[in-house]
Amino acid sequence: MAREDELRDYANLSHAYAWHRAGIQNPPKTPDEPAFVSALLSAQIIQGMRDILSRHAPKGTTVLTQGIFTHQTPKVKTPRAPNSVEIGDLMFVHIEYAGGAPATGRALLLQAKTTSTSQTGSLASGNQSWQFMLYRDWDKFTGTSRLPKQPPMGTGDWDFHPTPPATTTAQSGSGYITIFKDEAYTTTAHAKQWAAPVLHGTHHSVLSIGFPNTCTWSIGASPGTKTKPRDGVDCPDDFGKAFSDFLDGITGREFTPGTPAATDHWSVFVNFMLAAAATSSLRYNYNSKNQDITSEPRGITMSFSSKVAQNFQTLSTYPTLHNDATSRIVSIILSGGNGNSDTGGNGTPDMPIEEEPTSGAGHVPILLVVTINDEPSTSD
Repeated sequence: MAREDELRDYANLSHAYAWHRAGIQNPPKTPDEPAFVSALLSAQIIQGMRDILSRHAPKGTTVLTQGIFTHQTPKVKTPRAPNSVEIGDLMFVHIEYAGGAPATGRALLLQAKTTSTSQTGSLASGNQSWQFMLYRDWDKFTGTSRLPKQPPMGTGDWDFHPTPPATTTAQSGSGYITIFKDEAYTTTAHAKQWAAPVLHGTHHSVLSIGFPNTCTWSIGASPGTKTKPRDGVDCPDDFGKAFSDFLDGITGREFTPGTPAATDHWSVFVNFMLAAAATSSLRYNYNSKNQDITSEPRGITMSFSSKVAQNFQTLSTYPTLHNDATSRIVSIILSGGNGNSDTGGNGTPDMPIEEEPTSGAGHVPILLVVTINDEPSTSD
């Protein structure tokens, strides 16, 4: 089976798992957008992502995966907006090491909407319209909740637009996800949840009409410059194709892992998200009434977070980051902090875990893939 097809199945399994977790409650619940995102990143099935990518990786490549969940953080505000909005619901991150060369990185920041078709519908109500305009224009913005107001070293407000003569755009690093709102697939509890069987659900026929390739997740680019919130956003690519394109460097935006230039706010932001996700000050579990989850690890082991904090510093000491910070993260993951045990769990925390904090550094939910190939590059 092609990688794209297997990734599509992974998204559908995660969707079914969200419905399973919601349905076992009394009375049964309907999954919401955070429930679908947390299921995609959950410890119970993230090993399936690693297994898929490993099967299709070039010979000699090691693939590492992490799903790190949180919600409603961080928040930002543009000068035009009356309110703060979440900067994203999910971020794909791919860090690649090849032939001993410096690490390269790519990221894609996404807004998620639950819908009955792959088109979001109008986004003109409430904060949705300001999120739409943020992704359409990427005006300069300030952090208002769990993100520093400005990036370090006195470079003004956050500005994702690249410095000329760069050919990329701020919009290339962002997009939208639509997630099918009804139950299209079903699954049950399984010892290896990432390998659990998936069957057609009650609304599978509706999914096949409204979403590409009967996939419950579809992804599209940021809004076009002349579009309006009432136009919504079309998300034409199913998860399998979209995530394959991201890993292949077709979509998403490059960032510099480790120590980017002070004026490269996009790279500063992505590195800060990784740092916030790994710092030892964020040793917390998360709760989800929708998914009947109480104090579940957010997807990162304490050994991982406590050690990575030594290398990925908080923003106050950001200029001291080492160029090989991500190399050290890789060594930490390989030494046992990857969250990919045989049971799909995140390991046993090595220190007490607290509830999700409401202040301090924050991060968007992250789907992190690290690929390592020690063979020298054969490309020109």
